[in-house]
Amino acid sequence: MYIFARFFDVSGQTDADKFVTDFGSSMLGKDLIDMYNNAVANANNLQRIENSPYFSGRLTEAQLEEERKKTEKKTLLKTARKMLSMGLPLDIISKSLGLDIDTINSLKPAN
Repeated sequence: MYIFARFFDVSGQTDADKFVTDFGSSMLGKDLIDMYNNAVANANNLQRIENSPYFSGRLTEAQLEEERKKTEKKTLLKTARKMLSMGLPLDIISKSLGLDIDTINSLKPAN
């Protein structure tokens, strides 16, 4: 499992060189290196893989981070609405949630 984890953690040439040095003499390491080399040997194969639904349907790391931020913001706003409906002061809500007063003022209290 450790070899697999290290293989999938490779993110550049330096990591790849270290993987070859550390695991190139093991049977599994050799197989993973050969499999990778065969996959990238042909530019057409790479293009086919890149255009496959598996990759084209996935979000990039930046897109995932953006979605996380949007979800976090929605959760904060929902919580602020609830706090408003409970009659909590704006400064307490602001300090608790890290939202500015103007944003909180623009919200309608939850029912």
